[in-house]
Amino acid sequence: MFLNDHLVNVTCVAAAGFFMIGAQFVLNNFTAAAYETNVRATAVGMELGVGRVGAILGPFVAGALQQNYQSALPMFVSIGLAALAAGGIILFAGRSSTETNTERLAASTAA
Repeated sequence: MFLNDHLVNVTCVAAAGFFMIGAQFVLNNFTAAAYETNVRATAVGMELGVGRVGAILGPFVAGALQQNYQSALPMFVSIGLAALAAGGIILFAGRSSTETNTERLAASTAA
């Protein structure tokens, strides 16, 4: 059963904002840990720059979706799909990054 209530909408949007802010802090640390020291600042800067582009384009795309479909459902579906795609990418990137960092640590302690 889908509830179309104002309180449910406000609660979901507030929770999404809360978790997005938390995800941004985690992503900054994840990016810093994934790169070598000599390129770490550049990597975090690029990550923040791409995030700013998303912050600029997000309201534009959401407005275009609502204007073309006259409903909020396509916007929420596209946001959900984008979140799932981002989570999958981070999941796979985290595994390869962790393995690389572990191998580097093992190699440096063996030498």
